[in-house]
Amino acid sequence: MAEKSANVSVQAASVLHESTLISSSSEQRTTHYASGIKLVLTTVGLGLTIFCIALDSTIIATAIPSITDDFSSINDIGWYGSAYFLTTCGFQLLFGKLYTFFSLKVVFVVALSLFEIGSAICGAAPTSTTFIIGRAIAGCGCAGLFSGALLIIADTVPLRSRPTYTGLLGSAYGIACIIGPLLGGVFTDKLSWRWCFWINLPVGVVTAVFIILCYRPATNAANVLPRGWKQAALQFDPLGTLAFLAMVVCLVLALQLGGTRYAWSNGRVVALLVVFAACLIAFVLLQARGGSGTTIPLQICTQRTVVASALFSFFVGGSFFIPVYFIPVWFQAVRGTSAFSSAIRIIPLLLSLIVMCILSGSLTTLFGYYTPLLWLSAVLLSIGAGLLSTWEVDSSRTVWIWYQILFGLVC
Repeated sequence: MAEKSANVSVQAASVLHESTLISSSSEQRTTHYASGIKLVLTTVGLGLTIFCIALDSTIIATAIPSITDDFSSINDIGWYGSAYFLTTCGFQLLFGKLYTFFSLKVVFVVALSLFEIGSAICGAAPTSTTFIIGRAIAGCGCAGLFSGALLIIADTVPLRSRPTYTGLLGSAYGIACIIGPLLGGVFTDKLSWRWCFWINLPVGVVTAVFIILCYRPATNAANVLPRGWKQAALQFDPLGTLAFLAMVVCLVLALQLGGTRYAWSNGRVVALLVVFAACLIAFVLLQARGGSGTTIPLQICTQRTVVASALFSFFVGGSFFIPVYFIPVWFQAVRGTSAFSSAIRIIPLLLSLIVMCILSGSLTTLFGYYTPLLWLSAVLLSIGAGLLSTWEVDSSRTVWIWYQILFGLVC
């Protein structure tokens, strides 16, 4: 899942943050772990956070046909999802830096505020362009929320308990994935698609209250910014950040326009791909120079576990969101179902996903190994995706239910 991703920025910030924590004696460190009602409410707050960002990712799936009808913007349908994930991806590394130098709580609340502002803009958007801008702002906040939730878990509970708590966050994601399309269908059919985004506002307020009141960082920022604004700014790798953002934007634009609005051989698409390649090379060279100001430290890039996890998350995340977005569209366009009915029909995929999220976290805690689960899921994911591609107009209920279950279990 997406936000399921174990991205490089999270790993980098985790390593730097953990290095400070480990410097203290283990006896002293254990006294900083949260417990009791504060731990419960902090976990609930983080769960609500993951719930919000997952809801925002999936609730729109069943509402897209109504949104395009309302705005008369069929050509923008791809942007309703792409704008959200574009900024989510583009600002991941920047938030990793922010979490490295500033308080986890402060940065997390700022990210939550951005997410709420974006949701409010989407709910009140008068035009398709405004809606896309709101999605982009919400995605920017999402970039800091998921990584922040993982870092707060690492700062709140001991290592042996983290797989369980991470599994709980994954289950919150899965629950939102199940409820999201259903709520989207209900809001679209009974009220308005705008409620798909206004619902984030009260949930976000409750989340902010729990985190602000109950979570207390075990340590201050892992690193201290140097004096002088120039030296401080260099710690955030402005050139690397710009190169990374430009790289992501050009790639998404090329994929969005190529084969739809323009042919792949069109000069606009080719130019975007060329600029993407140039920005990628520039980003790699900027990171290879080393130094404390690089976004991705070299010691992170040389860890095969981190690199393999990032690649695995990249491919699995891409595989996951395609069915989540387009299966409801398929049922509405091909089978002629309502928005709510299409949401009902995607439950097998999402329900199997949440079951496996809980089981995988528990199994990892029990056996202490996670790689066998990754190997198995990689193989079965390919099989499940291939089976989904065999759907026909007259495919039986058994086919589309069990194929979704297989895909959800391994995704």
